[in-house]
Amino acid sequence: MTEVKYHTLSHKLTHEHQLLNPNPPPQSGAGKTEACKKVMTFLAETSSNLGGASSSGAATVEQRIMDCNPFLEAFGNAKTVRNDNSSRFGKFIKIEYSAKKITGASMCHYLLEKSRVVNNNPGERNYHIFYQLCAGATASQRAR
Repeated sequence: MTEVKYHTLSHKLTHEHQLLNPNPPPQSGAGKTEACKKVMTFLAETSSNLGGASSSGAATVEQRIMDCNPFLEAFGNAKTVRNDNSSRFGKFIKIEYSAKKITGASMCHYLLEKSRVVNNNPGERNYHIFYQLCAGATASQRAR
């Protein structure tokens, strides 16, 4: 499906295409985040194969986009009763193209489940970033 959409996009560069738009949204644990990662990986690899490798050793645009995902997930994912790495946010990622190559990306929406910051249900945890910050903190920083 991703490859078909990509080829449609590459032949009609004047139109916008949505690759993933589940309607109605699937249930928790249905694989939305993993499907999005697979689509983004495919797009990044396809664009890189068109000559996107950096000769200077610097990260390509495609690689920088892919490297953002774990960072975003740390701030937006949490352990729930049903899923140890459940997305508690919604994001719409706009990937920009020119001549069949990725030239940039932006996140248009970022909706955080704010109630999780101050209150967790039994058996659930807060956002991963809080635990990662505590794990990396010194004893004196944790004491504050």
